[in-house]
Amino acid sequence: MALISKHTLMRAAGPTLLLLASGIVIQRVSPAGNHPEIGSESTELHSSTWKIHERDRSPERRLSREEVDAKAAEWFEFLLERYPWLQVNFRQVPDADNGFLLYLELLEDYQGGADGTALPLPAPILSMLDDPESFSAEVLAKWLENNQGLMERILAVAEAPDRSVNGMAPRDISFIEARPAVQIADLLMLEARLSLKNGDPGRSMRNYKAAMNLAEHFDGMETPSLFSKTVAIILRNNTHQHFVREVLPTITNNPASLADWRVALRHDEEFSDSIKTLRTGEWHISTRSMLLPGLVSDGATLGETDMKVPDPQALLDLLAESLRSGFSQLSENASSESIVQAFTLDLPKATLSQQANELASICEVGFKPWLHGLNRNRTSLAMTDALMAIALNEEPVVDPVSGEPFRWDPDTRTLHPPAGSENIESLALP
Repeated sequence: MALISKHTLMRAAGPTLLLLASGIVIQRVSPAGNHPEIGSESTELHSSTWKIHERDRSPERRLSREEVDAKAAEWFEFLLERYPWLQVNFRQVPDADNGFLLYLELLEDYQGGADGTALPLPAPILSMLDDPESFSAEVLAKWLENNQGLMERILAVAEAPDRSVNGMAPRDISFIEARPAVQIADLLMLEARLSLKNGDPGRSMRNYKAAMNLAEHFDGMETPSLFSKTVAIILRNNTHQHFVREVLPTITNNPASLADWRVALRHDEEFSDSIKTLRTGEWHISTRSMLLPGLVSDGATLGETDMKVPDPQALLDLLAESLRSGFSQLSENASSESIVQAFTLDLPKATLSQQANELASICEVGFKPWLHGLNRNRTSLAMTDALMAIALNEEPVVDPVSGEPFRWDPDTRTLHPPAGSENIESLALP
């Protein structure tokens, strides 16, 4: 399992294509930054930019951003009443306990870097984040001493007990930069490595637990998107890999410690429930923040039929009904193929305009390769747990995706994925 690049930004992880309302109301934009651990099967889009129409430039027809947002908000409330299966119960979480809110506030105070999408870290620390071999205990200890405020803030964010997007503006949750989240988690890993070196395994484990909890802030809110879920996947995957490389060799012969670490790194979720929550959240974010603003930003009044997509409500109904149909077919042991099929739009039978049909086809681009990447990650996380079970002489878990057992070679002390698994590296037990 190669470490995921710190500079990978999954800006369009699936159906959340960038439906931009600037100049051209809606553009077809290719997904950027596909990572091999998340979805290497790229989906071919038209080589030329596809447009619904150019925005009318006359002053009397041009809507302000505020007007577009108000119309989109009004239409969205109507859709929530129309589609009760897509309604969400938002939790009341105190600001001090809301890890996602605390994360956004941390970025406001500290985010910078050359392109404004990263923490302003010095070159030696960035080098250690990118290359484990460049680790310097002396340099790191000095930097941590001089940046205690930042690290205390990071730990507070990562250890926050809950997360919610209740009351947040769509612009605050529609796009999430992956890089600072990965940097924050990896700073916790660096500090954990130093703590282990200094004989403080308790602090090391605390940081690992915090990194795993940080991931929850990105897919445990009420309306996660494919992008925020991807950030969570990256954080969990990287945290497990740090553990296998840096911690596991030091505790192989310590059953009590192994058992504690196994609990600290475990991530349990009901797969079918998580897919339903994810697709619901993706619909909320893409519809409210991208699709509706694009549909209303030509200046037409809410619900008029003179928009350049002549049948917007039929388009929205088709997308919502496909989700309801998909939800009814979910099961805990459903295969990737059956899940993709369950959510596939039946466009040949749809009576949509050409413009709406084109837009509907865009909205389902990318889910299949994204789901394939998600399942690779599920297998990888389960392998870490299985490896620790073997070290404890316990029965290891099976692959949650295929249901097949992992393959253990006692001679080489190596755990292999089930036969036929793609891009899953074997794990050696020191």
